This record gives sequence, structure tokens and C-alpha cells, in this order.
Amino acid sequence: MAGALALRKGKTRRAALRGVVAIGFASFSANLIGKQLFPRRRPAAELLPTYRR
Repeated sequence: MAGALALRKGKTRRAALRGVVAIGFASFSANLIGKQLFPRRRPAAELLPTYRR
């Protein structure tokens, strides 16, 4: 949606770009910072049911 709005001129373009930047920052902070602060172990593959592998 933000990509479509970014094609228009004016306030909608500015709002779309701000939205894209906000989503990018949230994704960056969640993936790089959050995962380092709250690591978790994955279950061993052999302990999972076959349909979940």
C-alpha cells in the first residue's frame, strides 16, 4: 500500500515514505536488537513430529 501511495505526489507520498521508514526501523530493531537480547533455542529436529519438520 505504501508503495502505491509513494507514486502519488504531495502529502500521500510523504506519508508513504514515513511509513516505509517506520516499518524498516521496526524490522531492523526487532531482528537485530531484539533477537540478541532475547535468544531462544530451537527444538531438536528429531524430537519434532514428522509433519512439522
